[in-house]
Amino acid sequence: MENIEFYHQLLKDHEIIFSFIFFYIGSIWGSFINVVVYRLPEGLSIIYPPSFCPVCKRKLKWYNNIPIFSYIFQRGRCSFCGAKIPIRYLFIELFTGFYTLVGFILYIKLPDYQFGLWEFLSFLTIGYTGIIISYIDFKYKLIPLQVLLVGSIIQIILLFIGLKFYIWILSPIILDALLGAFLGFFILWIVRLLGNRFFKKEAMGEGDLYLLGYLGLFGGIFSITFILLYSSFLAIIFGLLYMKYKGDKEIPYGPFLVGGFFIHYFMALTGTYYAFLFN
Repeated sequence: MENIEFYHQLLKDHEIIFSFIFFYIGSIWGSFINVVVYRLPEGLSIIYPPSFCPVCKRKLKWYNNIPIFSYIFQRGRCSFCGAKIPIRYLFIELFTGFYTLVGFILYIKLPDYQFGLWEFLSFLTIGYTGIIISYIDFKYKLIPLQVLLVGSIIQIILLFIGLKFYIWILSPIILDALLGAFLGFFILWIVRLLGNRFFKKEAMGEGDLYLLGYLGLFGGIFSITFILLYSSFLAIIFGLLYMKYKGDKEIPYGPFLVGGFFIHYFMALTGTYYAFLFN
């Protein structure tokens, strides 16, 4: 514990330097996320072979794989065949970098009991997996269950360690997380069942059930109602735009669930709910 406090103070004392470091660490994770969102739907290994150009299949050099800078210096094109590199590679690296920076700022600014080391790592876990899930579901209408499984295992481990190895099964924090996961899954299971019977076709993908359960594991039982509320608003607003510009009536709900989770997360973190509900 003393070591954690020492490093926490070190980060605060050199905030500007470490802000740049954490931003770029996040962009490195963004580079890995780019690999995942390309290979996972294609059934390819995310580990082997090493990074290659999807067009000419040439193996990339190390200097072709430097997050953000490689895209800029190569002007968004493959250095071998000149094929255009999708802008989403740069966008995800930048977005993940800024997301990680936000987590770092919260970690050094907020009290440890509100946003300590384990909350910071949990924040990164739900964010990185949320980016993967949102992109794949938006493009392929598919929620990768293996990503949910890996994220769930990491979160349970972080909860266990964060409770300092007490009798964690009986902890209210653990019970809240597990009940959140169960309630999230169960509510959408009911919605899906009723929707299928009413519309006489599949009204919601099965992956959405597991996704809300996954988000409930991070947010707890209190979060489920708010995630559904905010995700519904997002789906109405952006879903109409999606149908208009893509001409597709089947709207991927996963990105809106993730968005709803983060609206709830930041409002809860800033105390907005409690000021509204109890004052």
